[in-house]
Amino acid sequence: MRYEEYLPPPPLAPYVRCFWVLEDPHAAHGSAPERVVPDGCCEIIVHFGSRFRRVEDDGRAVAQRRSVVAGQITRHLLLTPTGPAGMIGVRFRPGGARPFVGAPVHELQGDVLGLEETWGADAAELEERVAACADDRARVAVTSAALLRRLELARPLRPETRLAVTALVSSSGGVAVAELARRVGWGRRRLERAFRDEVGLSPKVLARVLRFQSVVQRSVLPAATASRTPQWAILALDAGYADQSHMVREFRAFAGLSPTQYAAAEHAMADALVAG
Repeated sequence: MRYEEYLPPPPLAPYVRCFWVLEDPHAAHGSAPERVVPDGCCEIIVHFGSRFRRVEDDGRAVAQRRSVVAGQITRHLLLTPTGPAGMIGVRFRPGGARPFVGAPVHELQGDVLGLEETWGADAAELEERVAACADDRARVAVTSAALLRRLELARPLRPETRLAVTALVSSSGGVAVAELARRVGWGRRRLERAFRDEVGLSPKVLARVLRFQSVVQRSVLPAATASRTPQWAILALDAGYADQSHMVREFRAFAGLSPTQYAAAEHAMADALVAG
């Protein structure tokens, strides 16, 4: 599997954390599902290889569209390949997707929609242009151009929301909602409404996701576990959990597994995306 990340051009940097390209020529139909966990970001993904299927709770495998917009998730997704994989993704900063999806982001929560449902015919044009690209540089350029065209007509993110999101991200979810509201000069309810519209998650839930991700990145990724066994109780307290049991409950809510179970499982694609 090959995974690469690319920085966005300056006009997109306030909204886009990175572009990423993932290719796996060995992916095959019938391979074990990959578990993707919440990270606080929305994404746009365009497949130029075989598409993935989403495995539902009842075991049904639903084929994804050629291009999709993935809203905020608060529980894991199971994705399975249908053949050799290739895709480019746009990983938005928390709140960064709002100017590009044309709808309040909370309407996308927990869902993966065909990009044409928000972009119309522009989605098919992007799919065709990405498919014709010879390398990552061209794919990033084509996707950047499509985003820049939409940015010209978009409403920018409110500076108060941006300030609150930055505080949560930089602290890995360690700032209380009341303190966030005080910092931006809003009431708590106004802040929560803005997050619902622009981020897709409440400040409290985004903080939970960021705290969970801080433990994933410090303990579950291969680089973190290669030479030691995670000290879960210490990690739980360092991340701001009340105790280890609190952390375990959050892992089960977001990943569907305990920390130990998640660390022992294989999820190469998810690890690559989280590592970024």
